[in-house]
Amino acid sequence: MTDRRVLLPLALAAGLLAGCGGDDDSSDDTAANEPADAVEATDTGDASTDTSADTSTAPVDDGDDGSSTPTGGTLGVPVTATVVVDGGDTYEFVGDGTATGGQCREIFGVLDVNALLVSVSGNAMPDGSGDLQLTVPLNAGDGLDSEVWLDVPGANWYAGSSSPAGLSGVDVPALSLTATETSASGTQDLVPLVSGVNPDITASFDVSCG
Repeated sequence: MTDRRVLLPLALAAGLLAGCGGDDDSSDDTAANEPADAVEATDTGDASTDTSADTSTAPVDDGDDGSSTPTGGTLGVPVTATVVVDGGDTYEFVGDGTATGGQCREIFGVLDVNALLVSVSGNAMPDGSGDLQLTVPLNAGDGLDSEVWLDVPGANWYAGSSSPAGLSGVDVPALSLTATETSASGTQDLVPLVSGVNPDITASFDVSCG
């Protein structure tokens, strides 16, 4: 038979041990919960974002340096021209306002004309029979290049500020025509591109653009 005086202290000791074990579990739970709370706080901080929008835009340069648009009032318009050579044959030229069909332009202070021959003294001429090319400065004192090419059946005459190939040593007449933004006129001396085949001539010019 067991003595109760022995059992009672054993029971008390067992109870104390059980109480201590419960307290340790509770402290462990509390410690385990603390990192979770810290993580939640960190997540909340990460979730915050900068909602301010950058509305600044790059500056737009809308300035015009003048290089994109040539100066002048006539760009690619139709042209008609009449050239009378030494008071004899009359040559008629036309242009439809295109680069291939003949046109008149005023660009950078120069009247530039390209027209196709359509008739000689009233007689119609086939396509490709000849053409007229003029480069006449609006102000003769500007020192800009100037020239006249008169290409007609059987002859090709020239005058201007330079000597093209084939005219080396030839006294090339200076340009005497006058021009506005839409016209050119005057009497002009010309020399043949092939010396000795055709004579030097004097021709009157009447050119109208538009």
